[in-house]
Amino acid sequence: MTANSPGRRWAIVALGPDDVDRVSPLWAAMVAHHRALTADAWPVRDTEDAWSRRRRQYVEWLETSAAAAQPSAWLLAAVPAGAPLGYAISW
Repeated sequence: MTANSPGRRWAIVALGPDDVDRVSPLWAAMVAHHRALTADAWPVRDTEDAWSRRRRQYVEWLETSAAAAQPSAWLLAAVPAGAPLGYAISW
């Protein structure tokens, strides 16, 4: 699916288990945002540990879904030219 926004053309693409690392920079940005919001009032995992755990979970969800007769998990990313702008996962 492609969509237009002012001055940009981008696509919503489905990513599979082998593509999960494409959203790693977005995950890292979210962890940094959470860290800034909590100002050390709440524990936030270090970025690498947080991504390692989340990556395993995303891959497991997507692989399990791919093996099912009826897929139940999707990883969708908004992609202009190259790196995703954002993503959503459903399981």
